[in-house]
Order: sequence, then C-alpha cells, then structure tokens
Amino acid sequence: MENAIIDLVSVPQLVHQLFEKVTAYAIELGNAACRRFELDWFWTGDDVGGQQHTVPPETHPENIFAMYEIAGVNREEIFDRASDIRARQKSEYMAMKSKIRNLDFECYLDAVQQQREYQENWLKNGYAPKGFYLKDFCIIQVNDVYHLFHIAGTPGVSCCLPGNELWFGHATTKDFLRWETHEPCFYIDTHGWDNGHVFAPYVIEAFGMYWMFYTGVSINNTQRIGVATSEDLFHWKRAAVEPIIRPEDYDWAFCPTDKGASCRDPHVCQFGDEYSLYYTAVTRTGKGCVARASSRDLLNWRDEGPVFISDQLAHPESSNVQKLDGKFLLFFGGQYENWSYVISDNPYDWKGCQPIALKKDITAMEVILRQGERWLVSYFKMNNYRMFLGIIDWAVNNSTIEEIQDKSKLKEFF
Repeated sequence: MENAIIDLVSVPQLVHQLFEKVTAYAIELGNAACRRFELDWFWTGDDVGGQQHTVPPETHPENIFAMYEIAGVNREEIFDRASDIRARQKSEYMAMKSKIRNLDFECYLDAVQQQREYQENWLKNGYAPKGFYLKDFCIIQVNDVYHLFHIAGTPGVSCCLPGNELWFGHATTKDFLRWETHEPCFYIDTHGWDNGHVFAPYVIEAFGMYWMFYTGVSINNTQRIGVATSEDLFHWKRAAVEPIIRPEDYDWAFCPTDKGASCRDPHVCQFGDEYSLYYTAVTRTGKGCVARASSRDLLNWRDEGPVFISDQLAHPESSNVQKLDGKFLLFFGGQYENWSYVISDNPYDWKGCQPIALKKDITAMEVILRQGERWLVSYFKMNNYRMFLGIIDWAVNNSTIEEIQDKSKLKEFF
C-alpha cells in the first residue's frame, strides 16, 4: 500500500486523469442503474453508511437526494415509492415463507402438544409432567380452574447439581383427574442472583395481579427469596431486581454469601392488612428454623425473626400456616421423618411447641379445599416425586392423611 501511494504522488497528472475516468464511469453506472431499477435502498459504501450498509430514503442526507433526481423521481415521491416497494417485498416474502415447511417449529409444536395431552391415572400414580419429577408446589384456584406451579427436575439428578431444577412447571385441572400440562412458565436468570436453580413457588392474588414468591439459588447454592408478578398466570416477570429476603442482613441468621446457605420455601398469609412470609432458615447457632417477614405491599419486607426453632439437626422445610378452630397450625417436613405440625394461639410464634406427626415419608402439603373439618390436601412423597391427593379428618383422634386413589372420594369436595 505504501509503494502504491508513493507511485501515485510521483505522477500527479496521471493520477488526475485516472480519477476523472473513474468518476465518469461511476456517474454513468449510477445513471444506468437509476434508469433500469426502482429505487428503494441505496448502498452508500464506506464513506456514508459504513461497509456493507444500506440507507433507506427517509434517512438520506441532502446530498444523496441527487441520485434520485438523476432518475427523474421527484423528492415528494421518494418516500411513497420506497414504502410501496417494501410492502410488496414483504408480501412476496411472507407468501414464499408460507410455502416452506418449518420442520423445526413443527417438531416443537408436536412435542408441546404431546406433553399437554398426555394422561395417566393421576390419582393412583401421582401427577408429574411426563419425563420429569415434581417437588415443592402450590395450587391456586381461579374460577373453576386449579393452577399448579411446581419445581420440575430430571429423575435421578440431585437438585444441588448445576443444570437441574431450572424452571417451574405449570399445569391446570378442573377435577384433579385430568391434567393439562403447559409450557414452563418461569426460568432462572443466568445473569442474575438466581442463576443456579429456582425452588418452591408460592402464588397469591393481590393488588389486581398474581404474585409468585420463590426461592432463587445462585450457582454456588446460596439461597434467597425473590418475587415475580403476572396478569394471567402464564407469563411472569420479576418484580424486583434483588432478592426480597436476604438473611445475611439479619443478626439472628446463619447465611453465608457463598458455599451454600438456607433461605427457601416461601409461604405467604394475610392477617388484616399485613402479609406474613414464612420460610426455612438457619440460626447463628446452627439450628434449623421457620422465620417470618412482614409487609404491606409485598415488595418491601421487614424481618421478624424465627417463629419456630428446631430442637434437632433438621431443617423444617416447605412450611405453611393454616387456621383451625381458632388455633394456628404451622406445618413442615423435609428433613423430618414425618410431615408434622405445631399449634399456637399466635400466628407469629410457635417457639417451644412440640411437633405432632401427621404422615410419614411425605412433604410439602398444600390445602386445596375444606369441608368443615375435612380437608382435601396434596403433597409429594419422598420416595416418589409426584403429587398425590389425600384427606385429613380433624374430627377424629390422631388425625392423619388418608391417600385418595378412588375418584369417588373426591365427590364430597366437587
């Protein structure tokens, strides 16, 4: 390149003649192109638009309009003509596109449809989406439809390993006999604080929308609690950039910011005009506990400390609070042998209460419907990660959960 420039400088008269011929050729070529082709997009080259760039008429600088005038096109017609041409080209493209079979999209639609329509004897086998397991879940009723949101994972793979439990499953039913499995509704944020896993969704309706509280887990297994909102239960958007519950800020909590920490399984109740969020945590002395936070707007939460502290080396997981005969029952399980509960007059304090066993080898019970002292509940088994149904009769001594495998047992609730 340097030698070429030196040669040009040494013979200026030749260079002048060369540039004159190149310029004349470029003008003649431009005139011929403008006469032969309709003007739509104009390639400007490096000087105006950058290499391999085109500039639409509406963004042309004044000196480029001259090229259109060479073609005998009035300035006022330029935009209309360009718009008409683009519309025709788009129409032609869409017509061509409709004739091409998109095999990849067809494969996707077929898979979604098969998953949606797949059925088993759900009462006997328990519900889980085909090919996946189900863990902590919630159920919310909207009109006559029950929406199920749940942890979904790959059978045989630990929830702690990267690549598992990355999204929430969503399914609907009207009778708990036939389920319609929808596409996943919520995923980890690969660039956020919840880039490892998402656990334990809990959905409520408030302030004209739906709120999903969930456990977000970092890639190094540190847990926090976040929140997302939706208008239709199918499309969710994070309502806060940062976690709403961060136990590392609380004096009573053991919650390192790396190498793993316990802050999971949110459950939200409303008492008066205040909301309480219960979750699993660990105290500074290493004891598992259920802690509480309070809020009036569901976005800003105040720490209220532990409401129940375990007297054994176990985390009381998947807690939820229910009211029965003027008392408040706090249920929990997970690392306990039995799904258990404690009773208090105060929905903010069960410290010192002794757990009462309800059923062995199950966890994450949710109450679906009540008929007096008989409750229709759901849960998953520790040896079978699927959702089952059962009935609790609080009118009998030593109440337990009677599993439902016959649809006739559902009649009293539907």
